[in-house]
Amino acid sequence: MGIGDLVLILGLAALWGSTALLVRIASVDVSAGFITGARMSIAAIAMIGYSWYRGSLPSIRARPGQYALMGLLNAALPIGLGAFAATRIPVGVAAILFAPTPLFAAIIAAIWLRERLSPVKVGGILLGLIGVVILIGWVPFEIDGPAALGIAAALGSCVCYGFSSNLARVGFPGEGSLRLTTGQLIFAALLSAPVALASLPDRMPSPATLAILLVFGIVSTAIAYLLFFGLFERIGAVRTQMVALLIPCFGVIWGAVFRAEPITWNVLVGLVIVLTSLVLVTGFTFKRV
Repeated sequence: MGIGDLVLILGLAALWGSTALLVRIASVDVSAGFITGARMSIAAIAMIGYSWYRGSLPSIRARPGQYALMGLLNAALPIGLGAFAATRIPVGVAAILFAPTPLFAAIIAAIWLRERLSPVKVGGILLGLIGVVILIGWVPFEIDGPAALGIAAALGSCVCYGFSSNLARVGFPGEGSLRLTTGQLIFAALLSAPVALASLPDRMPSPATLAILLVFGIVSTAIAYLLFFGLFERIGAVRTQMVALLIPCFGVIWGAVFRAEPITWNVLVGLVIVLTSLVLVTGFTFKRV
């Protein structure tokens, strides 16, 4: 993997790392369920228009079940589980529990696709998890019934992403990132629409919230998934899912930039450890391609 792919991984992590900040701002006017539904719908509309312009609409009729499963497991369900987890456990703990996604992707690839789990890859992922724990800092909390459900939801989200990244590999050969992104988001929008309709706000959201929803849908979802599947085609499922370890890093960075949250020693140490794990797992070298 070369420097171009590393830059894309960092860019994707930067986009998804802003999610918590955007949700925090928009949730003043609208619920998390409405934000999720609006996000999927805006992204799907944007991708349908772009795919039509490029003459590259997805072949949904040929594989409706596969696209529906991708929309469920790679967007609607894990995002919904993540939102549920964030309401049941501390945000920092949730960020740590979302980080094992590449480990689940590697385990599922080993079981399903008979892909070898090398010691360097497993060690690199575990090192990254340690880095995330140091970065965020574990917050002690009481594990009661709701918290246990939140923990299960966070880990369930990881499993969804781990499975869907491997499904994309075997279920959509030659489909291309544009078609795959568009088809997935169409079904994700359909699946999340009932939740959004049930969570309609009582009044018109503010212009700032509407702008955030547009950015959320077009940039953090449509463009982000295009980057994700483009990376996936080149470097594989496990390497691409390493972005999950970087998302908490950018969450901390955006908090420092836009909310003046302090950067402490553990943040710097955690960043170094996570970046080291990224190099180990991806086999990064300084080459252009």
